[in-house]
Amino acid sequence: MADKQGAVTRYRRRQRGRGLLRVELQAAKADAALLRRAAQTLRADQAAAARVRAALVAALASQTGAELLRGLAAPESDDALADWALARDKSPSRDVEL
Repeated sequence: MADKQGAVTRYRRRQRGRGLLRVELQAAKADAALLRRAAQTLRADQAAAARVRAALVAALASQTGAELLRGLAAPESDDALADWALARDKSPSRDVEL
């Protein structure tokens, strides 16, 4: 078990050396794939990351998510994340009785 923990520690140290930080969050199951793709975009593609970052800053500043989706789905954006986010299934993940 100590070997596994040491490997995890070394891996995380290498990631920090690359400027990456481990972040854990809790979200609705329906949003998990969206959040993973957003994180992947922020890690890898600098041009797309700048668009996602700007849209997140704008959305959080106004306290609504509508601006985020509008910004990601802007016609000048060819970001696959925006298309996917708008097309994803928005049905509740569990039955809810109202």
